[in-house]
Amino acid sequence: MNVQDYQQTLIDMYQGEVLGEALFSRLLETETNPEMGYAYSCLLQLETETKARVRSILMRHGLPLAETESSRIQGTAWANSLRTLDPQAFLNTFAEEIAPYAKRYSDIAQQAVSEDAECLRYVAAHEQAIHHFLIHLQTHSPRESISIARGLLSFPID
Repeated sequence: MNVQDYQQTLIDMYQGEVLGEALFSRLLETETNPEMGYAYSCLLQLETETKARVRSILMRHGLPLAETESSRIQGTAWANSLRTLDPQAFLNTFAEEIAPYAKRYSDIAQQAVSEDAECLRYVAAHEQAIHHFLIHLQTHSPRESISIARGLLSFPID
């Protein structure tokens, strides 16, 4: 990957975290089950902490730190579209839509320049943790399903 593509990938990754914050904020806002609310709170925190980590990479590369409104709008729209589905379709669709991000972020982490590698491995792990949550939520409680994602938090929600 050339430098320009790598830098655009970092910007896209950052805006993806902005989108993720809006997504989980909206899901949290519309959730009535306290256990799911707790899980969404953890995922919102995970998106926030991940965004802060990626921000440090952007700064080091001299890239823009501004969060785009379009990323927030996309995240909210995604949450609203998921909310129209029945619970099983919600989980299946959400897991299917998250899976490519988990793969992509893992691939990016493997191509990272050395000073970015640790952070980008974290970004990949966070995306995999979200996917794990959605898969396990089909057979486990929200608290059990969120355990891996919660374990990545520097500032856990209690």
